[in-house]
Amino acid sequence: MANGLRVNTIRYLEVNQDKLNPQLGCGSVMKQIPKFYGGDAFHKAMAKYGISHTFADQPAKLHLQTDTVVRNLYLYSRESIPLHENFYNAFRKRPVLLIVDYKKESVWFIGDTQKQLPFVNYYRDVMPHIVREWGIILSGSFQGLTPLGWQNLYDAINYRFISANPKIKTVEILSIVNDVRWRPPVLNLGINFLNISLPDVIREKINEVLQSTSQGGF
Repeated sequence: MANGLRVNTIRYLEVNQDKLNPQLGCGSVMKQIPKFYGGDAFHKAMAKYGISHTFADQPAKLHLQTDTVVRNLYLYSRESIPLHENFYNAFRKRPVLLIVDYKKESVWFIGDTQKQLPFVNYYRDVMPHIVREWGIILSGSFQGLTPLGWQNLYDAINYRFISANPKIKTVEILSIVNDVRWRPPVLNLGINFLNISLPDVIREKINEVLQSTSQGGF
């Protein structure tokens, strides 16, 4: 499957609002978007996914007030279709981005293209905070890392990976590394490698390097 930013390809993004600065970027946008009060069919559709709070800007609200969209959301939800597939099918080519925070049981429908832009950099904004909670230092040269590179890093370096490899204390992003290098306790990842490789390929290469140095895989 071709690699691409989820905000562009499926126009759907799962987020953790608690990791965002409410005064900047994505956090600021989410804070500004007003509540949306839809009809019974819409609320029943959202309830199927555990969603209790809905927000929508004015451009998105116009789409959410369209009978076809609401009907499709409701019908697809009854078929137990995952939310991202339901949204994609119901909105088709409508230029709306769906942001979801399952922990907060909340969704944001964003139709304003200017308000959508900050979410291109969502993974850049949250990744340092996430790994810090795991006791990992994220360092290196971030300037050349694209939004897709940040998304790939987020997908490849997850809690399961870190838990299975406790000797890793630092993940360092470098332009001088072609792909992956392991120098305990530092895992080096190449900028270009992250920018162009699928997350599965990144994980396989990391696993290969860790195993070759007898440090264990994940």
